[in-house]
Amino acid sequence: MTFTKRPFLFTYLLFFLFTLPLYHFTALSLYSEGLKVYYINVGQGDSIYITFPDGKNMLIDGGPSSDESIYNPVIGFLKTKKVSKINYMLLSHPHSDHVNGLYAVLKMCDVEKVYDTGVDNSSSTIDDSFRSIAGGVSGRYNIVASTGFLAGFSVSSITVTVLHTNTVAQKDLNDNSIVIRIQFSSSTFIFGGDAPGSTVESKLVSWHGTGIQADCYKVHHHGSKYSSYDALKGVAFLNNLQPKYAFIQVGKNNYGQPSTEAINRISNFTGSANIYRTDYNGTIFVYTTGDGKYSIQTNYIPVPDEEEQPPTDGGVTPRISSEFIILEARNNIFNPKKEEKVYLAYSMESPGKIYINIYTLFGELIRSDEYYEERTGLTVESKWSWDGKNEKGELVAPGVYLFHIQTPLKTAIKKVVVIR
Repeated sequence: MTFTKRPFLFTYLLFFLFTLPLYHFTALSLYSEGLKVYYINVGQGDSIYITFPDGKNMLIDGGPSSDESIYNPVIGFLKTKKVSKINYMLLSHPHSDHVNGLYAVLKMCDVEKVYDTGVDNSSSTIDDSFRSIAGGVSGRYNIVASTGFLAGFSVSSITVTVLHTNTVAQKDLNDNSIVIRIQFSSSTFIFGGDAPGSTVESKLVSWHGTGIQADCYKVHHHGSKYSSYDALKGVAFLNNLQPKYAFIQVGKNNYGQPSTEAINRISNFTGSANIYRTDYNGTIFVYTTGDGKYSIQTNYIPVPDEEEQPPTDGGVTPRISSEFIILEARNNIFNPKKEEKVYLAYSMESPGKIYINIYTLFGELIRSDEYYEERTGLTVESKWSWDGKNEKGELVAPGVYLFHIQTPLKTAIKKVVVIR
């Protein structure tokens, strides 16, 4: 299958100069019966949200923020997708950039099952709070004590296998990372937290050999210098993994992540065009029907699952439309301190709900609204307006903001500039 070539670096720079988000697609249909994997852009940390063909879901790690508002990227993502229930929650290991967000989600969502090693992070207390809440419901909290099929997981056509776990606290908590492999017919994924090359990855090779093979590799430890590398056997880990696509969850950091060494090792298998990273590509959405082929969308802006539009003629429905126009004078530049507001004009072919999400250029969700529009045709002035305030009713800082507008038939993204 042919994928769209990755834009050059200057294209990413243009994004910050007010271009629309870039999308990378293959010609696959986004039907509900497929497997959907979202590598959420949480900055320096991990969080992966998965929806299975039967509608059940899983959240692996939660990123570094424990904020319970939409300022937390994971909370904002789940609220925008209208997720109120998590069937399976898995903590790879208790470092703050993995557990903090799960603590917040546990307080917001109905969570059926929680998986963990039970290993304590002595430098933090939030993992203790996380386990206290998780264990507050009988039968919900589960210690992953052995490899093999994930106990209690039941989704038709999906296999989740634990490849590594360690319930005895190690000097480096990364060595306690749970590694799982998800298989949907011919499509395969691997998720392993911060698993180091010299210990966990070496064990994966010794214990499972080619049984670790996965097309889609969530790169261990944010692409650190010592990840994706078997210290005793060179690139034996990658030789057995045979990844086709790599996804690095990383943000601004002082650790040199992702390292050039790790990227070079991985690119020998995937090719440089098939390495994606959340600091460049935002939230990354991967879709497969189980045939070993994958649709990949970068800079994904979440919408409710029921609002995802299936494509026509076997292609992918464009997510950008020019049929929406923001009408506010002064070229979408407004000063909320002067009580100026932004209004929308749009074409509605039939009555329906309109969803509006407002983001910063860095993908932070600051406001979500929805309303029902019964008028059709060209609406000169929308019922909805934005007064420059966030979800808390506070005026936002001056800068550029992106409106993500979803109607029953169309999607658009527009820019607005707030000034003082």
